[in-house]
Amino acid sequence: MTEYIPRRIKDTIKGVLASQCFKPVLRRYSGCGSVLMYHRIVKGYASVGEFIPYGGLTVAVERFEEQIKQVAACYRPISIEEAIFKLEKGKLHERSVVVTFDDGYRDNLTHALPVLERYRVPATIFVAPALIDRVAPLWWYEIEECLKQLARLSFDWQGKRYHWNLIEAKDKYKAADELDALFKSLDFKSQLKLMDTIRGRMLRPARTDQLLLSWEEIKELDKHPLITIAAHTVNHAVLSRETTESLYFELKQSKLRLEEELKRPVNYMAYPYGTDNEVSWREFEATRQVGYRAAFTTRSGHLQAAHRKMPWALPRITVDCYDDKKSFLWKLKGVDSFLRSPASALVVH
Repeated sequence: MTEYIPRRIKDTIKGVLASQCFKPVLRRYSGCGSVLMYHRIVKGYASVGEFIPYGGLTVAVERFEEQIKQVAACYRPISIEEAIFKLEKGKLHERSVVVTFDDGYRDNLTHALPVLERYRVPATIFVAPALIDRVAPLWWYEIEECLKQLARLSFDWQGKRYHWNLIEAKDKYKAADELDALFKSLDFKSQLKLMDTIRGRMLRPARTDQLLLSWEEIKELDKHPLITIAAHTVNHAVLSRETTESLYFELKQSKLRLEEELKRPVNYMAYPYGTDNEVSWREFEATRQVGYRAAFTTRSGHLQAAHRKMPWALPRITVDCYDDKKSFLWKLKGVDSFLRSPASALVVH
């Protein structure tokens, strides 16, 4: 709805919508609670001109602290367990906020946890066992490293020739966008083959292992009173691209592996990628059948009372490097959900 509107005009519109006169309208969109989605918390900000195609996955620790401080002061931060219990009972307060992190990055421990401890804010970290085992690739960061290294990239894939000249930053960003779309169109086994093809063109290996938590760190985090570890499939797979057999493997085995490692039931999961392109009714029903109590998409929106009937399709609010204090609060108030899609107040659309 707002994709082609200049940012200054967007901000003016958002400011008007966030005012008191629109509060009754936004109440429908802000629902009975919000689930925030983060990925990485990093030190400092990117340099001007730095090539960071996945910079949107990061939030500077200074800004993260500002956001968590705001949540602690003005909202009701609660654990995922409490949120789902209250949602099921129809008792979730409209200013409830759940903080989540996807993938299992080490900076969730080193940078995010101290902030969460300072303000006593609970959080959930969704992890994919194959990422933690260093078996599944962090292909998005390997792509980034590849494009940084090369002046051109060419390869054949499934009968098609791909070629990019990578001299200028805009060319690298274009290649990153197209490679991202290509990877997201593939099942996990095909992603592995494509990643091997691209690695063969790189000057040196991408060093992504240090970005992720270890099993020892995950177990320690799970013992922390503020932290819950939850599932994120086995391989961080695009579930809509998987066969039915592979879909159930991804959902069930991630649950079983985490339960084996953590010595407790694992009742919650988040879908990798998680938009309408990657998850729909097939995935929601499979998640229910596998035995998860609730699951989270990346569809923009807030928790609604009606989600108690469909807790395997819960929306979240993405927080990224572009969010300052003002835009963060607009998201919590439901402004972004309203502008992105008037249908976002629906449980599933």
